[in-house]
Amino acid sequence: MNHARQFVYNATMNIAEEIKSAREAAGLTQLQLAERLGMSRDGVARWEAGQRAPVLGDLERIAEALGLQVVEKIFRKKRKSIQNNA
Repeated sequence: MNHARQFVYNATMNIAEEIKSAREAAGLTQLQLAERLGMSRDGVARWEAGQRAPVLGDLERIAEALGLQVVEKIFRKKRKSIQNNA
């Protein structure tokens, strides 16, 4: 796998893990999250499996449905990484 493809794959899988983790932390099933987003459970399942990456608008809707701030979550993770490397 070339570098660009590997990067996209890794990013997609990280997003998938974050969506699943946030959904579970909110105590929701895939179906419940899908209903909040007005979509099918299969769509949520594809995101969580890394078969499909959500676009920015989807990420904003997911964050809203789970009571999260997308930017806050991204920067909190970066901040932790920086603190661990200091």
